[in-house]
Amino acid sequence: MTKAIEKQRKKINMIDAQIIKLLDKRFGVSKAIGKLKRKNGDRIVQPKREKEILAKIRKRSKNKNAIVKIFKIVMRESKRLQKSR
Repeated sequence: MTKAIEKQRKKINMIDAQIIKLLDKRFGVSKAIGKLKRKNGDRIVQPKREKEILAKIRKRSKNKNAIVKIFKIVMRESKRLQKSR
C-alpha cells in the first residue's frame, strides 16, 4: 500500500469518527424528541417532516442517491429510538 493511500485512509478514519459522533448526538436528540412526542400525544412518524428532510438533502448533496439512502436508514433508526422508552 502506498503512502498516498495511507494518507487518504487516515482522512477517512477522521471523517468516520466525526460521523459517528454526530450520529450519536443526533440519536440522542431523537430520543428526547420521542419523549416530547409521547408527552404531547403526537405521532412518532411524521411523513411531512421526513419529506422535508429528504428534499433538503437532495438540494445539498453531491451524491444524492447514496446520501438519501443513508438518511432513510438514519430516520428509520431515529423513529425506532423515539418509540423506545
